[in-house]
Amino acid sequence: MGDMADYYDSRYEEELDDSDERLAERVALMKQRYLAAKGASVGSTVVCPTCGRSHTKTTYHKVFCSNQKRKTRKVKGEQKTSCKDQYWNTVDDTRRERAVAYNSI
Repeated sequence: MGDMADYYDSRYEEELDDSDERLAERVALMKQRYLAAKGASVGSTVVCPTCGRSHTKTTYHKVFCSNQKRKTRKVKGEQKTSCKDQYWNTVDDTRRERAVAYNSI
């Protein structure tokens, strides 16, 4: 029976490592898209770092496709946060921990 418990413990640790790897890949992709959009010139088409939608960069600081909560995108009956908020809550470790703690209340 101890062998099975060890097996399940190792599987759980693998799942945690896998989710950490996926998060790291996602953060890296988001940062890459952010830098590309930030460096693009006004009038060019850029990709939103968060959701991947293409949009036209209308001002020098426009990076994200939205800065408002969208009523059309709902997850489990709640409004999804703006792409800008979601980006910073994912990329920044402190904000990510705070967002997870806030959402679990």
